[in-house]
Amino acid sequence: MVYKKFIKRNGKTYGPYVYHSKRVNGKVVSEYRGPEEQKDPKKIWSILIVSILIISLGAILFFSNFKTSGNVVLNLEGSFNNGNLSNGKINLLLDEGESIPTDSVVSIENGGEVQNYSITDLVSEEEIKIINAPLTAKEEFPKISFQLGISVGTNSTVKNESSSSGRKTPTTPTENITKPTHIENVTKTIPENITETIPTTQ
Repeated sequence: MVYKKFIKRNGKTYGPYVYHSKRVNGKVVSEYRGPEEQKDPKKIWSILIVSILIISLGAILFFSNFKTSGNVVLNLEGSFNNGNLSNGKINLLLDEGESIPTDSVVSIENGGEVQNYSITDLVSEEEIKIINAPLTAKEEFPKISFQLGISVGTNSTVKNESSSSGRKTPTTPTENITKPTHIENVTKTIPENITETIPTTQ
């Protein structure tokens, strides 16, 4: 048994002094170990090794999550006949920020028979949907920006004035030309592939 002892002399405290008690021939003998308890080097090494192992394991698990690309939930819906899938639908569910490489292969085992399918053969752009959102995938065309000027047409008025002498004075046409009142930026999406059929006359 190890214990510490303090000595007070003239109002000052000295210590701690470490003693080790043990039984020798039926008597308890106290052995002085020094002013401080000596730390066991075996305990220090064991704590150091265990902490290094824990840190290494945590680093392996942390970096392995970045390399995995298969965090996909596979949902299989269909009808089974004698335990085998006769027909059905496969849903691949991805969380936000996750992706599947285009060269991925989906392996399906049905009744002991294994079939491999490329992910590009199973999924098309029209079948991609966002969960809990009324959006579906569509092809985007490049945007073209241009300015559209809208103006009002010209008004011409001719006035005939007669003098007091009864003669008609020459008239000069006056035009009210209005400048463009509004210019707006219009962004329009133009499809890339346009098929037009022109009838031919014979």
